Amino acid sequence: MNEHRDSPEDRWLTELFGRNLEMPADEGFTHGVMHRIGRRILARKTVLTAASVAGGIVALGPAYDVALWFSELIGQATSGWSEADWLPQYRILAMAALTAILAPVVTAILDD
Repeated sequence: MNEHRDSPEDRWLTELFGRNLEMPADEGFTHGVMHRIGRRILARKTVLTAASVAGGIVALGPAYDVALWFSELIGQATSGWSEADWLPQYRILAMAALTAILAPVVTAILDD
């Protein structure tokens, strides 16, 4: 809104009428409304955070099972590479990959 006040006409109108305007007495109404809005925003953020943490805790079990299944799948796919030591902890890597894939998806779902 301030970017529109840079024109000479707007500055002239502000100087002309700005000092004659008095703020209406609202007897704390505005402060009360802003306080209520602030509480609602805080409550929504708290509930969203608590739901995210609870959902993450609940999802750890199935996510771990899927990661183990995924790691077994990788183990079967790389069974011919038994001499290669380039993937010694593939279960941890599979869990990290699953987390990296699921975290943005879950975050996008929670934001909507």
